[in-house]
Amino acid sequence: MTAPGAVTARDADRTGGRRWVVSLLLIAALALSIRLVYLAELRTTTMWWVLVGDGEQYDAWARRIAAGDWWGSEVFYQTPLYPYFLAVVFKIAGYSLGAVRVIQAMFGAASCVLLATSGRQLFSARVGVIAGVLLAIYPEAIFFDGLIQKSSVDLLLMNAGPVTSR
Repeated sequence: MTAPGAVTARDADRTGGRRWVVSLLLIAALALSIRLVYLAELRTTTMWWVLVGDGEQYDAWARRIAAGDWWGSEVFYQTPLYPYFLAVVFKIAGYSLGAVRVIQAMFGAASCVLLATSGRQLFSARVGVIAGVLLAIYPEAIFFDGLIQKSSVDLLLMNAGPVTSR
């Protein structure tokens, strides 16, 4: 029997679990809000419409896939996952680079949560929260989530690996 007002191990686990979920929600909200503000600012510039680096090739490839050319006629010279992702977005939302960027912002926020979860599993909840927050405010991650490039999907998949492998 426990003393009145005493905290049991079960209560501590429940409180810690709630605190962890709230931490993850705050990390996701921080990351997504920063990325959406960035996209709102980016929309007023010419960078919104300019496809840099491989973005132009990914866009053209995705348009062909969305038009029905799922197999292509040549050997892949780049990794094919990103063009297929773009093609699916284009089929669902129409040709919209804005929709792609918003989805990538959500991927970025999810990456922050997944990194926090990995940090907690490998080290501690404090390490996980710090890692998640740092990725949420990391300028390069925010910048790349706004580009039509595979880096956003890569980061999501890299962070999902450690979480799913445990």
